[in-house]
Order: sequence, then structure tokens, then C-alpha cells
Amino acid sequence: MKSILSALLFCTSLVLLPMQVAAQDTQTAPPTTAEAPEAQASTESQSQDEADEAESPVEAVLEAFLVQTTANEDGTFQEELVSASTASPGDILQYNTIYTNVSDIDLIGLTANGQIPTGTSYLEGSAIITSDAIFEVLIEAEEWQELPAYKTIVTAEGNEERVEASAEDYTQIRWLISNALEPEQTVRATYRVQVNN
Repeated sequence: MKSILSALLFCTSLVLLPMQVAAQDTQTAPPTTAEAPEAQASTESQSQDEADEAESPVEAVLEAFLVQTTANEDGTFQEELVSASTASPGDILQYNTIYTNVSDIDLIGLTANGQIPTGTSYLEGSAIITSDAIFEVLIEAEEWQELPAYKTIVTAEGNEERVEASAEDYTQIRWLISNALEPEQTVRATYRVQVNN
């Protein structure tokens, strides 16, 4: 059994890019991830204590659900999202995040990050966001890429070859949000992972 709560703690963050937030030092949303490279880079101008104490212009609410599928009498299937504290191999988890601009200025250049917790794999096509955005994935030893994403493998002959990566190769996903987030406006992001066997 895997703890959904531990996956939840490292699931997602919203990043404000330094050059795109005028009149404020760079900040990140409440620290819901320890692994997002942008979150680390965006606090370089502040000490960690100052960054932790700084009031974020974005409030992030993260929820994790176990996806349960049941068969109906007519042969169709119905999904239900249920709260759970653990998950078993083969289970599907859905992460929902609501980002709200709690400042009084438009926020431009936001990036919403989604972690793929260790021991899980991203489910292809499950990423949805309620804003215009560019979807990118991160693969170990590669740069961020739009889909289709590629990775380098070493062939049996010892040659490097670029091949299309699969969803199981993704370590993180992100949305580069195109629109400004106005005061009190929200953006919702959702994606799913499956617990590996």
C-alpha cells in the first residue's frame, strides 16, 4: 500500500517567473513541492526563511482522489472519485489543483507544475487545465518538451538513438499558462497517475 498523502505533498506547485511579475520579488505558491526546478530558482534572490515567510500572490488548493470504476447493469462504466489514505498497485489517482490569484494585480507568465510521484506513472491524455496553456513533460536527463517527447537510448551496438518517450517516462508535467491570472480569478488543473505494480 502506498500513501496518497506522501504523493500529495510532492504533487504540484505554481511558479511565478522572475522577469514576468512586475513590482514584486520572485515568489512561488505555497511550497507543495520540493522538486520543481523553477521553485528553487525563483527564490535565489531571497534567503529560504524570507521566501517561506513571503506572502504568495497565488493560493493553491490540492486534492488527491482514488478513481473507482464500477460497471453498470447496461454494460457501461461509471467513475467515482473517493478520498483515500492509501493506494494499491494498479490504482488510479487523480490530482486536482485550484490556483487562485489572491493579489490585487494581474499575474503573468504562470507555470503550473505537476509532479509524478515515485512509484506511479502518468496516464497519457489525462492532463486538463481551464486556461490556454502549453503542455510540457520532463523526462530524466532531458529538457522540458512539448508532445511528442523524445529520449535518448543506447542501442545494443552502443550507439545513441532518439526515440519517442512514453508516458511512463515522464517525471513531471507542467502547463505554461498563456493568459494573465486576474485578481480573484482561478485556474483548475487535473491529471492522473497509476500506481505501478
